[in-house]
Parts: sequence; C-alpha cells; structure tokens
Amino acid sequence: MSRTLALLRFEVAHRYFADGRARGLRFEAAGDTARRMRRADLLERQDGASLWLLGPADAAETLAADSPEPLTWWVRATDPDFPIYTDDPARRPEELLLVEPSPTDPPQPQVRVMKIWRGPAGGASPVPDGHYPLSGEAAWRPPFAVLRLPPSALQPTLPDQANQAHPSPAHLRWALAPRHLVWKYCLFGDWSEEALDIVDAGGQVRFEGPVVERGADGRPLLALRSSAPLALAERSDTRLQLRCRQSGVPKVLVKRLPVPGPQHLAREEIDGAATLVSEIHVHR
Repeated sequence: MSRTLALLRFEVAHRYFADGRARGLRFEAAGDTARRMRRADLLERQDGASLWLLGPADAAETLAADSPEPLTWWVRATDPDFPIYTDDPARRPEELLLVEPSPTDPPQPQVRVMKIWRGPAGGASPVPDGHYPLSGEAAWRPPFAVLRLPPSALQPTLPDQANQAHPSPAHLRWALAPRHLVWKYCLFGDWSEEALDIVDAGGQVRFEGPVVERGADGRPLLALRSSAPLALAERSDTRLQLRCRQSGVPKVLVKRLPVPGPQHLAREEIDGAATLVSEIHVHR
C-alpha cells in the first residue's frame, strides 16, 4: 500500500476571531466526491477551520484518470451568528460563494458570487452563465460556499533534500473579513450632563452627537452613532469612553463602554440608505 501523505490543506482565516482562524465550519463532500476519494485512497480531516486531504503521492493522477472534474464540498457554518459577523458579498438565499484555486503559481483561492440555479433535475436545461446548480437538500438549504478542487490541486511541494525530508502539502488560505456595522449606543435613564460625547482612546473612531429617540418599547433614550461603520470582533481592541463637559471641564462618565457582539441588530435609514446598525444598550 502506498504511503499516506498530506497532499493539501485548505485553510479558512477569519479576522473576526482573535487568533485569526475561522470557527465551526463543516465541509460536506458533494456529488460523487466521496466515491472518487475512496477510489483514489484519499482521506479527509477537518477541524472547523481547515480541510486536509491525505493519500498516496499519485492520488492526483488517479483522480484525473477517473474524471477531470473538480472534487466538490459544501462549506456550511454551524454557528448561527456566522452570517452576522461575517462580511458576505452574496445576497442570500439566492446567491452563494464559489471558491476555486486560481491559475497562478502558487495558486490562491479565487472567490466568485454565483446565483443559485434550481433548474429541473437531470440537467435537461442548460445552466445559465454566472449560476451554480443546486438540487435536493442543497437547493432549499444552500451552503455558505462551494469549494471546488481540481485533481491538479493535490500536488504537494517536492522535498528540498537540504532542508526537508518529506513533501509539503499544497496550501490554500481563504481569508474572510468581519462585517462592518454602524455602532449605536442607546443610553437609557437620566443622562442630564451637558455635551455628552463618545471618545476613542486611540483616536481612530468618531461618534455623532446624542439624539433623543424612543426605544422599541417606547422608553426615551439618547442615541449616539458611529460616524462610519465599524468592524465586529470577538475581542475588540476599540476602547471607548463616555464623557461630558461640566463647566467646560471634561469628565469621564463611563470609563470603558461595552462593544457590540452579533446581537441586537436593526436596519435604519441613514443618509437615505438602508443601513445595518448594532445597538448597544447602556443603562443608568
């Protein structure tokens, strides 16, 4: 039996998380991928952020001889908050992301937004350009992305006899970005101080002045919104203070304001455009 080698590592990075690695992703072999992998003696391993393919050194040739078509996986997120904290160019549920290696050397993941084609089963109708066909369960529960790896992608780097003893797996790294939202601080209670302001200790973030509003339950509040959308983060480095001025002298009211998580979202019209807003409630 041929020696089993690590042939390819597909890694998903995510800047929302403090360590830069994605969480809770599941790779589901689609179509005839599982059958083809068995015939080529391929194994897969996954850990929520990476997909590893392992097998004999000639696995790429065996796969190509069986079929030149790419191996395919549905990429699904098991965290229900994933669509909230992830920047996503696709319009769900009618679009998805297609991830494939680029033709460059070394290859890099290239990502395209594709419209979902739910045509008749059996391929009787041609799939329009810019569409990706889905059927069965995937048609009504589309994945976040489709990963397609041609057999040629499973080519490990040959060893350099002077520095390494074994081939290195091919490495593809797909980087996801966090979603940017307007941060809206909702101050409930008696905030009678003059000239309320939110100040960023790092001097990078600005907020508009307070506006009198009412919450969903009718209670009055003071709303302060960020001047521009800000990134969500598992552990944000942004350090915000609520300050006021008393007799012209600055005073700190809240030494460190909480930062938003992937909850309490709303849509508001800002400058004539529908804008996603993250509400952070501060009570006094």
